[in-house]
Amino acid sequence: MCDRPCQAGGTYGDASAAATADVVVINLMSPRTPWVRPPSQVWVGTYFESPDHYPSLRDAATLVTFNYTTGYRPDADFPVFHMVRDTASYLDKTLTWPLPGHGLKQGRPMMATWVSNCVLDTLGRLPLLADLERHNVTIASYGKCGPGRTKAEVGPDLDPVWREWAATGGSGAEKVAVSSEHLFMYAAENSGCAYYTTEKVFHALVAGTVPVYLGDAASLKKLAPPGSVIYAADFEGAAALANHLQHLARDRSAYESYLAWRTNPASLDALHRIMALPAWEVTHGGSRACALCEFLWAAPRRVQPKASMAPVPPVVPVVPVPPVAPVPPVVPVPLSRVQKCNDGGLCYSAPLPRSKRQ
Repeated sequence: MCDRPCQAGGTYGDASAAATADVVVINLMSPRTPWVRPPSQVWVGTYFESPDHYPSLRDAATLVTFNYTTGYRPDADFPVFHMVRDTASYLDKTLTWPLPGHGLKQGRPMMATWVSNCVLDTLGRLPLLADLERHNVTIASYGKCGPGRTKAEVGPDLDPVWREWAATGGSGAEKVAVSSEHLFMYAAENSGCAYYTTEKVFHALVAGTVPVYLGDAASLKKLAPPGSVIYAADFEGAAALANHLQHLARDRSAYESYLAWRTNPASLDALHRIMALPAWEVTHGGSRACALCEFLWAAPRRVQPKASMAPVPPVVPVVPVPPVAPVPPVVPVPLSRVQKCNDGGLCYSAPLPRSKRQ
């Protein structure tokens, strides 16, 4: 039961209750809306991947039918960062477990990579990975893409608590356990979109390895513990990044400085705030449906989405790796017109004037 009068009907992919519902949540990955929105019905567009995965995010005719948005962007009407929070929630479990030592990790390939989307690669993560290997960074490629293919197996020397969790811990547990045996984990996003920070880097942090991150570094630096992540954008190119990784592989003290956050109370407090604040299921103490219900009871009715739906210029692909420029704020434009953005997408603004609402 929700605190407000709400009744959730249907499940994901089931539209049987939609015709009579007051509110319908629709995945924006769909290329078109399933029917014409009745004037009395509220539509919430949901997205959890970057705009590169959602053609409808660049389709004005589709977007103007939605009243609200929910997704990973902090300026969405109803922000839900479930990928980050769900993974970070493993921390309380793994922080007390013994990590493989630096010497044990030296006996394995330097960096684990789990890239499985071989098509979408706006950042050039696969070319960068190949360049790192050419500069003598050894790679264990557990995903579908990248150099070679390595079978994901937990090593015999890994502590039994990790081995048991890998076998029984559910989604992501084996990936985390296997990654813990490598010095580094390649945490590279498939898209360079603002605020698009997925579970990859947090898998590495939970595993007690050091993530090598390629993506929106400016956003991640607000989330990850200081000194815990190697940002590819901080280096002039693959050669400089490879030299740094090789230095850390040789120097135990320098390497372990990247793991110091695990015993730093301030860093752990910050991560616990990440686990709680963005996740509506946690902060509201109930289901996402009840949290959305509470939001909609309190929110003003809006006919069209605000600027959070607008695609932002993508981060420039990194080969060699340039610094990632800070993401400029979205500047509202009148909704009476649709304006082309620099990246060919569409910009949207605040609601239409009341006199023009339908």
